Amino acid sequence: MFARNWRPNSFLIAFFEMIYSITDPPMKFVGRFVPPLRLGGVSLDLSFIVLLIAIGLAKSIVVVLL
Repeated sequence: MFARNWRPNSFLIAFFEMIYSITDPPMKFVGRFVPPLRLGGVSLDLSFIVLLIAIGLAKSIVVVLL
């Protein structure tokens, strides 16, 4: 059961805002090119998977080149 009156403290708010600020621009950029997958009445955003694969490939290329 979730605590309805729970509110994150200022540290958590700042931490989550920092994570959101870092990850949102790349997610929006990839989301412009990768359409959501429609499964009946549900739409699944696959841009995060594409972004993770791209980051993994870039990391592998950098490791090989160094």
